[in-house]
Amino acid sequence: MDAKTLPKKTPAESVNVFLKRSFSHQDLNLLGLGLLVLLVYSIIINGLNPLLIYVFALLGALPFELGFAKLRKRVVDLAWWFTPLLFTMLVTPTLTQLWMASVGGAVATFYGKLVFGGHGKYPFVPAAVGMVFLNVSFSAYVGVAGNTAADLKTLADGFSFDWLALLLGPTPGFIGDPFRAGILVLAIVFAFLKVIDLRITFSYLLGVIGFVALFWWLETMNPTLFAPSAKFPEPTYVALVGTVVFASVFLLTDKTTAPRNGFAKIIYGLVAGLITVIIRYFTGSVEGVVYAVLLANAFSPLIDAWVSKKPISLTLGGK
Repeated sequence: MDAKTLPKKTPAESVNVFLKRSFSHQDLNLLGLGLLVLLVYSIIINGLNPLLIYVFALLGALPFELGFAKLRKRVVDLAWWFTPLLFTMLVTPTLTQLWMASVGGAVATFYGKLVFGGHGKYPFVPAAVGMVFLNVSFSAYVGVAGNTAADLKTLADGFSFDWLALLLGPTPGFIGDPFRAGILVLAIVFAFLKVIDLRITFSYLLGVIGFVALFWWLETMNPTLFAPSAKFPEPTYVALVGTVVFASVFLLTDKTTAPRNGFAKIIYGLVAGLITVIIRYFTGSVEGVVYAVLLANAFSPLIDAWVSKKPISLTLGGK
């Protein structure tokens, strides 16, 4: 039978095919399920606003997904629901200007993903692109007052969080932050299912702890060494404040932007850890994780090529 004579699908059949394809990618499904766990946890702590933020982020992203699919005559991108969900995890749960979530979801989808060809082809984590745009454009609204990273940075008033609070929340931060114990459990599950590579996760956490410990020791030996820019805390809690744990599992491990070589992944995590520490303690930003993710993404092809001793690919993402 000629393709032109094939019967057209009914709307119900088209929707069924669309949904079946959208939720057929195992890695996305598992990561999305993990993000939903964190979203539900945040809803329990903060009420329904985190859910509304996701809905508005999704509404901001969908017109671009549908428009690009129509323009390119292709099916809608696999990650149409995932990118806004990951972006939502990087937003403060107290955001009341919900239209900003739509703007962030649109930027993450359009500039972070679709202009590069869609899921699996982008050079930077799309959700991080959306969050940086939002933070630069609307910093007065998306910033988190009393962020645990800021509390740890300015210890003049004491650090009031203990291990239990840091692992289970609630703590000031973004939607994906508080349930750090759950994130670490998810990391083990994801690694067992080969969804993420724990070499990136552990090297990043070790990098953050190690570089803070090094700079803290140097500053202890010479208190004026970094003055007046930095005042390093003891490294006890540094990996459990802010978005460090979340980024180590859900952002840096993105298979599209991370290196492919095993040793390169370790270097990649350490580089991201160093950048996080530099931004946190030598700049005006109290939470440098998302910026560190994007900068590490930029170094990823170079690290991979250097370790593998191969020329840097000219294709997107260095693949």
